[in-house]
Amino acid sequence: MRYFILILCLLFCFYGCEDVIEPELSETLRNIVIDGQIHTFYGDESGITRVFVQIQYSNPYFVENIDYVNDADIILVNLNTNDTLLFDSKNVSNGLYRLKQPLADFDKMASYELTVLHKNQIFRATNHWQRTVSIDTIVNLGPIALDEFDRAELKVYFTDLSDRKDYYLATVTSYEEPLLFDDRFFNGNQFSFSIYPVRKNSSKDTLSGAVILQGVDPSYFTYWDILLELGNPAISGPFATPRPNSYGNFINVSDKTNPPFGYFAISEIDRYTFNFQ
Repeated sequence: MRYFILILCLLFCFYGCEDVIEPELSETLRNIVIDGQIHTFYGDESGITRVFVQIQYSNPYFVENIDYVNDADIILVNLNTNDTLLFDSKNVSNGLYRLKQPLADFDKMASYELTVLHKNQIFRATNHWQRTVSIDTIVNLGPIALDEFDRAELKVYFTDLSDRKDYYLATVTSYEEPLLFDDRFFNGNQFSFSIYPVRKNSSKDTLSGAVILQGVDPSYFTYWDILLELGNPAISGPFATPRPNSYGNFINVSDKTNPPFGYFAISEIDRYTFNFQ
């Protein structure tokens, strides 16, 4: 009995000495995220160029709501001629900005500088045009069992050029994530890759969408490579080798300690629309 009472006393002492520690967690610093894109279209000599900038704030992991920035001022400058174009800062929704006037005389040989002004801070990035190639064809290989969804396998073909080093970013409508290709192993040859879109629920089981093949520079290729790894739990787990940051090519001219996320890319793109029954 004495031993039982002694054990109870010891447990009481240990419990009484236990302090509840509540660490003070500082609020996560939110970075501004800038996605700036200039697109020209493969084989289109009309001079039509697609230009847009989308801005938002980064969020903590468990926060789903997106905080868009709709009150920034944006300037695009041709560094060869110093011609300046302004973005419309009044008709902005979901952080999406467009030029006030078309970029009809886009100079493929020039470097362009994109400047974003927001809350007394200046964010700036510079880039130049990257070429792409055309998509040769898309072939429907039929249904494939990958998961619980009704998917089909489509094979996409394009032919790389041998006179240059190329990097590609492929995006597919209604598809999970972009695909990256470096022509190191297929320089000057035809290359193919597969995509696995979900069939639409209809009587005809239609399979439609579009593949966009975008030429990118090595830095943008690496930027997306890091983003895709960070978004893959199988690669970016707690014991994975740390990767470099994914800030992109923007700099904060006003405050070096608060760098923005995002990238300013200038690319030629080719769009191939598919529709299979």
